[in-house]
Amino acid sequence: MEKPTLAKIAIHLESDTALTQALEKVNHENTGGRITKTELASWIIMQSCKNLTKKVIDDVRAEHFDQVYYLEALVKKLKHTGRNSLSSEELEALFPKGKKAHKDVDRANNEIKPQG
Repeated sequence: MEKPTLAKIAIHLESDTALTQALEKVNHENTGGRITKTELASWIIMQSCKNLTKKVIDDVRAEHFDQVYYLEALVKKLKHTGRNSLSSEELEALFPKGKKAHKDVDRANNEIKPQG
């Protein structure tokens, strides 16, 4: 059997711990061979990619939403299109449902409250 070409990735320590625990479960009482951490990680990635639904994509995007990055993209968009205001959808995206707004932001008015 030909060995596959390998690529390296870095994962968070918490993910590595979870992968190690999964590996122990997979190899426990497995009489058909030993699965390596690399093989299990590759298998999980391939299975996940096959099942990448719109909901999963939206969940990943929501989990990693970055307001500063989003605002920078909006500024570029405004400059490119010549618009001088944001749509309500663009403003709503700044405060995803289920995420807490920064304590100094009035969500109802999308205004920054003065500190003091």
